[in-house]
Amino acid sequence: MIAADEVRLKLLLPWARGIAQASGKAIKLVKLSHREDIMEISPDGGSMQ
Repeated sequence: MIAADEVRLKLLLPWARGIAQASGKAIKLVKLSHREDIMEISPDGGSMQ
């Protein structure tokens, strides 16, 4: 699951809790705060690195 902001995260929490209960495994919440652009793809499908 990926949440783009705090509001969407709160909407996903019940689902995450349900998955944790159903699977019997812990669910980790991870904050990805550093953006790294890896590649840009042009409209013709070619890579523009």
